[in-house]
Amino acid sequence: MAHPQTDQQDIEASMYFAHGLGLRLMLSEFSPIPGTPDGEHCRQWIDLDEPLWHNKTVFPLMLLGTSEVQRLKELCRALNGRLADMPRLSSVP
Repeated sequence: MAHPQTDQQDIEASMYFAHGLGLRLMLSEFSPIPGTPDGEHCRQWIDLDEPLWHNKTVFPLMLLGTSEVQRLKELCRALNGRLADMPRLSSVP
């Protein structure tokens, strides 16, 4: 979540796809690391020389905003909560 080159709609579609397969979801929050191509791409939004911005919690909140981060986390919880109600694939006898 919050990778600078990923559309949030792609993340949501991936969540629904994985849920449809009966998989438990876990969101991974992007953390910009100086010196990496993805991290350096983030310089347009943050000061990578400030270690606080390397934090995986701070960057998604700054890039997406609190409400969007919470919305995606709630969606993840809701989909995982529905797994108990889904029929399980049985193994071949």
